Amino acid sequence: MRSKFLQLAGALLLIASPSAMALGEAPDAWLKEMEKALENTSFRGTFVYIHDDKAETMLVYHRAGKPGESGPRERLVSLNGSAREVLRDDDEIKCVLPDDKMVLVEKRHAPDTLARGLPLNASRYADYYEFELLGEGRIAGHGARMLAIKPRDGFRYGYRLWLEEKTALPLRSELVNEAGFPVEKMMFTEIEIGGPIDDAMLELSGIGEDYTWHVRGGEQDADVRESVPLAFESLPPGYAVTRSEVHLESERPSWHVVLSDGLASVSVFAEPLEEGKPALAGLSRLGAVNAFGLRLAQHHVTVVGEVPQATVAAIGEAVRYTGE
Repeated sequence: MRSKFLQLAGALLLIASPSAMALGEAPDAWLKEMEKALENTSFRGTFVYIHDDKAETMLVYHRAGKPGESGPRERLVSLNGSAREVLRDDDEIKCVLPDDKMVLVEKRHAPDTLARGLPLNASRYADYYEFELLGEGRIAGHGARMLAIKPRDGFRYGYRLWLEEKTALPLRSELVNEAGFPVEKMMFTEIEIGGPIDDAMLELSGIGEDYTWHVRGGEQDADVRESVPLAFESLPPGYAVTRSEVHLESERPSWHVVLSDGLASVSVFAEPLEEGKPALAGLSRLGAVNAFGLRLAQHHVTVVGEVPQATVAAIGEAVRYTGE
């Protein structure tokens, strides 16, 4: 259930940008203009998301923030495979899974996850990434400038972006692994920028009275870093703890720690050991996602993220249990 939610919530990567301007040959200027797009432009379109040897076609409605709203709102509808919808804003994400008659709600929702997968604020992290304009292309009928974000070491992935030449809207995005190959792709096939997005376009459909609602987040998942008995002896360059959570869904607590270098993000999950339950030991890979599992005290720890194997292994080997 959690993996379905995270996969779908992670599918929407591409957002519009408002102003037409000549940005020259400075990569950081293009990246900053792309970031403004997250707040200021409404758009609707269809894009293809390719990951784990699967291709998903998505319809998206995105409305810029307006008076009375906390920020942009957007609705994502899957057009192939199982029927699914996501509605997100600054406060929460709702994910509807009709086949399971289920609605998943994530109450804790950081603003930057509106464009999960896009390298937001990338120009701030020049110590770990370098930026380069590569040339010109054409996506969904629009001219685009191609931009590369290249990691300076082997502890993070890179990006290739195709930014619309007048607005810096990202029309295509690729996550690139340590070998230089794309492991995730997203590309618009059609897009309308700047048109009206009315309330009806942002309403979830088909939720019946027999649906089960699962709500995660709120006060019980507040940032309680001091209550999480996990510490790290050392970390790959640039990575630091950004959030810690305690989950009390059973008699014994579990913990979730998020680490980031500003662009890449890694989750560390620690759960009580259950005898006879299969648990990951060592490294595992699924598409862009790498994971590392280990036993720590009476807990099983899983380190997972869209980062190289070297990163999850280094973080897994650095984690220490500080409880009694």
